[in-house]
Amino acid sequence: MKQSTDGIKINNNFLARKFVTLLQILRQNGFAGAKQALLKNYYFCIQMLRLNKIARHVKSHLSQTTLSFERGKTLAEGIYYIIGSAVEGDVAEFGTMHANTAVALAASLGHISERMEGSELAHGFTNKRKLWLFDSFEGFPEASLDVDKSAPHVSSGLWGKGKAYGYSPQILQKLVSKYLQEEQIMIKKGWYKNTVPAISNEIKFALIHIDCDLYESTMDVLDHLFKQNMISKGAMICFDDWYCNASDPSMGEQKAWHDLTEKYQINFSDVGSYGTACHRFIVNHYQGVPSHQE
Repeated sequence: MKQSTDGIKINNNFLARKFVTLLQILRQNGFAGAKQALLKNYYFCIQMLRLNKIARHVKSHLSQTTLSFERGKTLAEGIYYIIGSAVEGDVAEFGTMHANTAVALAASLGHISERMEGSELAHGFTNKRKLWLFDSFEGFPEASLDVDKSAPHVSSGLWGKGKAYGYSPQILQKLVSKYLQEEQIMIKKGWYKNTVPAISNEIKFALIHIDCDLYESTMDVLDHLFKQNMISKGAMICFDDWYCNASDPSMGEQKAWHDLTEKYQINFSDVGSYGTACHRFIVNHYQGVPSHQE
């Protein structure tokens, strides 16, 4: 392993492959082509180093959690993406449990927003982005739809009523307030079907982390947000339990997303899996929000 000047380790094989590629381009296309490739790869490497550095900064604050480095890095990348790409809106998590991902989002938002304040101001975002945290703080609701009742995680009792009971709103507030100002933290207690419609329809979301697990709970959240055009063009939606229930597309978060894409004619980019059971998408446009949104 080679140690870079900013303390980030770079795999020698990765650098070797980039160098070989550059030599091949030089032979085939001459200096002009090689120069263009060099610049492209230089900026790619710099971006990867920067994201790794941010992710390690976030991970240093998560030593007491069970969140993997990859998941923490992915959430940091999401925050970096919405700020760097000027996606309008706040950050929201639905399902906080033991605050692992809530803390990752808070640490990422606080650190990256500070580093990229100039970018935010240049794009006209003068207000600091908020972190919205929704949870019943009572564990899972009792499954009422057949699609949820038949899910292996529900029928086994793993996702039964009251299970996955996590931290209280007070403890959650204390944990995330280490990284964000008080006015940036919005904690909403209650069932999604009640708390989500209660917030202003004027609010926009740039990044949404779905840890709802159940089909009905996921629909309670996203159906309302899409219906009210509260999800911004370019928003990233991360599903924490996408591959649960043996990755059955007729259940849980997968079915909810499939049904929503049809209902709202969502045009999206699939940006891949991360962690063990997670997947993420970028919303390009959907019914009510044209692709050339003003």
